[in-house]
Amino acid sequence: IIPVTVASSVSIEEAIRASGILQRFPEIDLARDAVGVFGQIAKLVDVVHDGERIEIYRKLKADPKAVRRLRAVHQRESKQRRR
Repeated sequence: IIPVTVASSVSIEEAIRASGILQRFPEIDLARDAVGVFGQIAKLVDVVHDGERIEIYRKLKADPKAVRRLRAVHQRESKQRRR
């Protein structure tokens, strides 16, 4: 979470750029990655209101279901070795 103070009636894109997150994480591509406010997809040109949380949605590196499945297999194997 990066708190940002901006003038009223700025766009989501302007607020993101003001936050400095694009310099900290150069892999973020606003032309490709979706953005939203409080879990609702939004457009870069949408106006930000006081207290709103802007989110940047990047592609997942791993499928959550596959990760859980692998974790369960490892836990089972670990329990069997302890016996």
